This record gives sequence, C-alpha cells and structure tokens, in this order.
Amino acid sequence: MGINESEYRTNMIVSGKIRWLAVVTGCFTAVAGSFGFGLYFSIVPTFLIVGAIAQPRSPRSGRWLMWVGALFLSLWVLPVGISALLSYRLVGRLDVIALSLVSVLLVSSCDFALLIDAVRMRRAGGPL
Repeated sequence: MGINESEYRTNMIVSGKIRWLAVVTGCFTAVAGSFGFGLYFSIVPTFLIVGAIAQPRSPRSGRWLMWVGALFLSLWVLPVGISALLSYRLVGRLDVIALSLVSVLLVSSCDFALLIDAVRMRRAGGPL
C-alpha cells in the first residue's frame, strides 16, 4: 500500500499556521534581538523566516532551514530571555522584560509546534 506523489508532497508540507508562527517569531525576535545584541543578530532568525517561506516550494530544505533557525534561536533567546525574566529587578526596565517575555513565549511555542509537526509527519510515514 504505497503512497502516491501528491500525498507524499502534502505530508511533507508544514501547515500554514506553523509557517506563519515561524515568520512572526523570526520577525519579532529579529527586531527585539537587534536591540539587545546589535543588528547582526537579525541573521539568526533569517533562517527561520526563509525556511518558512520556502517550505511549500522546497519541502525538505525549507523544513531543515526552519529547524536550524529554531535551534539557533532557542540557543540564543531562551537562556538570555529567561535570565532577563529572572533578574527583572536588576534589569529594571519594563520594555526589556516585555520583549524578553514575548520572545521566550514565541520561540517556545514555535519549537513546540515544529516538534509536533515532525511527530505528525513521522507517523504519516514521510521522511524528515
């Protein structure tokens, strides 16, 4: 009982909601991160944004770009954002706390959504 080409291609494409979440996460963290780390920080979320945009046209490479972008964002945003939230009395600025909180929530939800999608795809029988 094989899977035809159109079913295979449909199973390989990440849902539109997850792609939009990835684009919003990438754009927000690019702007918020450039305030704290400088303009070059915007390079890191670009992988996530480009992967989300390219994913329907190039399913495998788009997915890998999204995963690499999400991994690098997680490695940067989660430790720094959580430490800023834990030391809110030292930071003392509400805008930094708000940007950190929203960034941590967006990156965490994007990671979780990509993980759920990978499990869904694995169960559907498509290669990652």
